[in-house]
Amino acid sequence: MSGRVLFFTERVMVMRQFSCAAAAVFCMVCVGLSGWPARTATAAEIDGFRSAKFGSDEKAVRAAILKDFPVREDRIQRIDDKVRKIVGLEVELSVLEPGGPATIYYWMGYSCSCLTRVRVVWRRSPGEDAETASGNMLLVALNLRDHFLARDWSDGGSAISNRLVEQTLILFRGEDSKQRDVLLAAFPVQVTTVENASPDPGDPGGESAGEDAPEDVQGRPTTIRSVDFSEVQVLELVYARNLEQPDVFRIKEGMF
Repeated sequence: MSGRVLFFTERVMVMRQFSCAAAAVFCMVCVGLSGWPARTATAAEIDGFRSAKFGSDEKAVRAAILKDFPVREDRIQRIDDKVRKIVGLEVELSVLEPGGPATIYYWMGYSCSCLTRVRVVWRRSPGEDAETASGNMLLVALNLRDHFLARDWSDGGSAISNRLVEQTLILFRGEDSKQRDVLLAAFPVQVTTVENASPDPGDPGGESAGEDAPEDVQGRPTTIRSVDFSEVQVLELVYARNLEQPDVFRIKEGMF
């Protein structure tokens, strides 16, 4: 399967080059060009993941996991990160809608010994058919992205969608009014930069160039970055009390 996303000056357009079900679901909104999905009355509030709320201690997080998912307590594994000096809880699920098998990590902060971050991870299974895996991963990603875009981020919050950071595609990042974050990312993606390229329908790869190349609002030729999703192995959803400054052990200034 060959799937590409075309980036026009930090805006995203998708070339539909997927077969069967994948083609039906892989239609990203062109943010800034076509507009965002209609907002609902729900204001964005990132206070944790389901019943596990930021600030909860380990015992309360364990209780939240048992409430939210049909797992036995002995299936909750404790993780000791000796480098960052934090403790986590890990639970593997056979299915987590809207995706398939997933692993969830609940991390307690170094200074507060309370929940500060949750990572939900869907991974491609070894030996899984590449076309099926890519289509399923994209379906999950787009459903989640549209779910977050539909919230109201205007009241002191902010949100972005579809950004490239090296081989990672940030499908969504939002910050609520209390500077708590949610991040949805897929990686690795293969990126090809095409200068002065034109997404001619007759050129599905988007790699034609010339005098007819599209221009941005300032009249400059548009650079297109073509992103191939076929090798994506991980889809990650992160909820964080502070994404930029995680509560982990750090050597204090002046100690060495």
